[in-house]
Amino acid sequence: MISQITKLLFIMSTITYITLSGCGKVVQQSTSSDKKEPTFSLSFKVENITLTTKTEEPTTKNTPLLIKEPLSLKNNFNDKNPIVLSLKGYKQNKVHDLAWGKSSISSEIIKQKQTTKNITTSSPEKPKKETIIYKGKIYDKQKIKVISGKESQFEGKFNASKKEWEFKTNKVKKSYDYYLTIAYGSNTVYQIKTIDQAIVSNNKTINLSTEPLDTFRSIIFINAFRTLEFDHNYYQTINTLFDDTFFKSLQYVFPKINQKEFAKKSPIIKVSDPIIDQCIKILDLSLIDIKETEAYVKSLNKKYFTQSQKDILLKNIQSLSKNTN
Repeated sequence: MISQITKLLFIMSTITYITLSGCGKVVQQSTSSDKKEPTFSLSFKVENITLTTKTEEPTTKNTPLLIKEPLSLKNNFNDKNPIVLSLKGYKQNKVHDLAWGKSSISSEIIKQKQTTKNITTSSPEKPKKETIIYKGKIYDKQKIKVISGKESQFEGKFNASKKEWEFKTNKVKKSYDYYLTIAYGSNTVYQIKTIDQAIVSNNKTINLSTEPLDTFRSIIFINAFRTLEFDHNYYQTINTLFDDTFFKSLQYVFPKINQKEFAKKSPIIKVSDPIIDQCIKILDLSLIDIKETEAYVKSLNKKYFTQSQKDILLKNIQSLSKNTN
């Protein structure tokens, strides 16, 4: 009898040991495969926003019907049109949507009471002072108002005195080759910036500034990535060929972007422009044959580039040749 009990206890101990050992392996495997991917936060500004709301001016019988000129909104970010935000990641010839947001600005006119002393009944009533309070709000894809942005969301702060938005998105994964941000106000008002893995890899926080040159280069990048077997040589060459001197010489008017795309939560950025097409042709040739690239630029019709613009390009092409030798 004692021997049977002993055997039973031994069997139960063995089973318990095996079960616990097995559980230990499962936990280790789960822990080792659940490593957190490194991330960073990215922020950028949209500046020079036109604020259209005006306080009412006191009128007299001599006041003309048109008190003020209407403000032009065509070429400016403004408080009437929302700003759509998008962050995209580029890797292995694929484009990934990483974050999205939509911001808006509301305004309220506050009339302040004026306290005056020794007012006689014959004195005309002074108009009340008016101040405008602007408030900015930002929403995610589910139309939820965002205060503190999580992964795939934008948060934002609007500064009325500076007339600028500051946008930020958090927990952006570092696993992409290139990152592209776009702020879209209308089909003619937008800003785009592209950065590569070299900038991202050693930083936890990235603050971007966007100039018209950045937008120009980014449009070239977008179309080149779509049409060429894109690698990092192309990315670096864009910055060399199409420098600030060349861009300023163009006096470039940015083309329209398809407005319908930015009504979607995953906008596809498409830009059609003959100047951009020629830039991509030059970019592609420059990584194949420098001499052929120079000959191509020299033969271009003046409807694309003037002689002085060609000279700038040829100088930049020659600098590519020196770097490769």
